Amino acid sequence: MKFVGQLLINKALSSKIIFSCTEELLDIKSEETLETLCAFLITIGPHYDDKAWKNHAVYDGIFKKVTELSKDKSVPARIKCLLKDVIDLRQNNWQGHRPSKEPEGPKKMSDVKHQWEKDIAKQESRMSGGGSRSGGHKAPALTSHGSQEDDEWETVGPTSRRGGKTPAGSASTPSKGQGGGAGNTFSALERRSRPAKGESEWRKVKSPSAAETNALLKPPTPSTGTKGMSLLELSSQTKLGPSNSNLGASSSAASSAASEEKKAEKFQKEVISVLQELAMSHDAEGALARVREAPSLPSKHQKAVLIKVILMIIETSETGRPCLWSFLAKLLSEGIFQKTMLADSLDGWIGSEAYEDIKMDMPKMDDIVADECLATLQKEELISSNDADKLRSKIR
Repeated sequence: MKFVGQLLINKALSSKIIFSCTEELLDIKSEETLETLCAFLITIGPHYDDKAWKNHAVYDGIFKKVTELSKDKSVPARIKCLLKDVIDLRQNNWQGHRPSKEPEGPKKMSDVKHQWEKDIAKQESRMSGGGSRSGGHKAPALTSHGSQEDDEWETVGPTSRRGGKTPAGSASTPSKGQGGGAGNTFSALERRSRPAKGESEWRKVKSPSAAETNALLKPPTPSTGTKGMSLLELSSQTKLGPSNSNLGASSSAASSAASEEKKAEKFQKEVISVLQELAMSHDAEGALARVREAPSLPSKHQKAVLIKVILMIIETSETGRPCLWSFLAKLLSEGIFQKTMLADSLDGWIGSEAYEDIKMDMPKMDDIVADECLATLQKEELISSNDADKLRSKIR
């Protein structure tokens, strides 16, 4: 995506690619796609985040979604940090947008050698100055009175396991007047670890009586429902997990959904390919025969594929569109697309944000939909006049 961002910055691609890429990444909303989105926005941000740009309102909407995702509990913590970094960079006018771990480019050999010498010198200074830390602190010397020097270090001496006295030469207890925070902590821990019962630490356990022993050893009485059953019969009635029928139903449903999705994808590719050839050849009969041979489109994918076909026709040249609108009417008439969901599909699409985004890059889109698409569908009686008028009023 960084490469695509550089193409956009150098005007090698249209700016509408920004919105199609970000919309796709936000729709998938996986950990990988959100990380890719962050890299993409950091690349193009300093060049396209300009309020004078005509599409800046739509561009600003992307960051509103990014802000919402940065507060979403379902998003992993690492990705939320990346999203917040993008927001912070934008608030800082994209200053210092180069990540700290990203290389700054090729260096000269002299610079590399100089950096290497600095690293070696820093490492040697750490080794010479930090020896006491790595090897442990040296025990403080004792004064003539047998006490330690007042440097706030204490040596914990051996203690008796059963609350006995500490040997006379040890320094486990700090003397009064010393600041020994570490010694005080160790002393407190030592006091807490001492048993409160003195020499009698072990609790006497009462041995069970003969009656209690017999009750423990007596086998359990079988219930009325399982009386007389063998161990094999009892184990067969125990449910250790979901039944095979439930597992089979869930796996079959998942495989069915995957199969339908593959069919829809294959059908969509075939129809788009047919429309592209039809715009040049105008061979409607041959195109219709190819679509009939394609796998049937599952009902739940009808709306999405129909809208993509309409978008493809809108993006076709003005001379090729009339043939394609007529071909779409044939597909609806023959039941390849369901006529019953046509009005609802168009109504939902025209009122969506995606429609408004596309319209910003295609100013004549409203006229094409109203004067060409709806006019053809109304003429072929695939949509009622009332529904067509409602859709036109929604557009204009």
